[in-house]
Amino acid sequence: MKKKFAPAVIFFGVFFSIATAQVRILNHDTRPPRNCVNASNNFGGYIISNLVSFDNDGGINNIDAIPSYQCIDAITPAIVLENFGVNPLETAIIQYTLDNDIPLFYQWKGLLNPGESDTIILPTLQANAGSHELNVLITQANGSTDVNNSNDKSIFFTIIGTSVPLPFSEKFENANLPLGFFINNSDNGPTWNITDLSIKGSEHNFALQMEFHNGLSLEGEVDDLFLQNLDLTNESQVELGFDLAYTYYSDHYFDGLKVQISEDCGSSWSTVYDKQKEELQTAPVSDIYFIPAPEQWRHEQVNISNYVGNSNVLVRLRAISGLGNNLYIDNITLNETTGIESLPAAGTLRLAPNPADDMFSILLPGKPNIIGQIQIFNLLGQQILVIDSSKPFPASIKTSDWPEGIYMVNMIHKGSIVNQQMLDIIH
Repeated sequence: MKKKFAPAVIFFGVFFSIATAQVRILNHDTRPPRNCVNASNNFGGYIISNLVSFDNDGGINNIDAIPSYQCIDAITPAIVLENFGVNPLETAIIQYTLDNDIPLFYQWKGLLNPGESDTIILPTLQANAGSHELNVLITQANGSTDVNNSNDKSIFFTIIGTSVPLPFSEKFENANLPLGFFINNSDNGPTWNITDLSIKGSEHNFALQMEFHNGLSLEGEVDDLFLQNLDLTNESQVELGFDLAYTYYSDHYFDGLKVQISEDCGSSWSTVYDKQKEELQTAPVSDIYFIPAPEQWRHEQVNISNYVGNSNVLVRLRAISGLGNNLYIDNITLNETTGIESLPAAGTLRLAPNPADDMFSILLPGKPNIIGQIQIFNLLGQQILVIDSSKPFPASIKTSDWPEGIYMVNMIHKGSIVNQQMLDIIH
């Protein structure tokens, strides 16, 4: 029989009871018992909380055995049934639904005293590639309708799906995330999105954006963007390419980007690209919401030939928030390479002196003739100078008549920016 409580005098900070409802003052311990539902009232000038318990109340404490993403197209949920009620729980009807499919039911029998739990393995469910939601609830407890829906549970997960062979190319030319891509946003905060804020030209109307400048992220937050599963079985040399635009907020507030690869469906990851702050930067430092101009993009290439021969290769872009400024990604490609011509390595373009007054020199590694052009822009996006590598390369460049300010020096290879440095002119 449910215990009855006699009316009691209300004292500040003291638990009391009225009829069958347990009542307590909120300025005391505010954590409710697990078998109660919270409702608030104002009584005698104090805000109080009514904690209403149910005689028969089964609930779902957790849903296990379903990772946030997986390669196989089936799930076998393990649910934790808990007795949230006052009476011992002897029977329960569990309803579970995948997305908008027809609800399925599982009948449980056993004995759970209040607060006890039992793990139940539900039948296996098939799930196609894409994002899914599994919802589990108790419809009956001890033969009575379970009216407390506050302890039902849902879980979201993604089936990665069939891998695709090379060549692979994604230009993000509409506002929707491409088929086979998915995002892991564990904190449900700001995350990867597709934006039209950055227009690189008539053929580039959309790009990926990681909006670090919003002020809503927490320092150290991680957001993962997964590419479509890749089949590298028949490849020998593979390069990942993408266009990048980024600047940071200040010396203290800056962000990072990693490219990581998994050969075992996400059980382990290897980092093949890791840059932050100046290494990632393509535009001057700014505390203003960053929207890149066309000349503030750089092309990156990463060799991933160590992973050829595998039929399921996962690639993810991991953004790490440092409360900095916005990051943009566009034109992701994966192609087989011959390995004959090597691309100039990032960070090898040097300017000296920098800052400069009346002249500076561009120092290039290796053979300058594999570079198409050197292009120099001011911060208004106006092209100041173009140097073609097919002509004799100048030993120095005169800047005595250039206005003071910041200039962007771009190294061009096969039509893309492969290296970028900032030049500061001070007279």
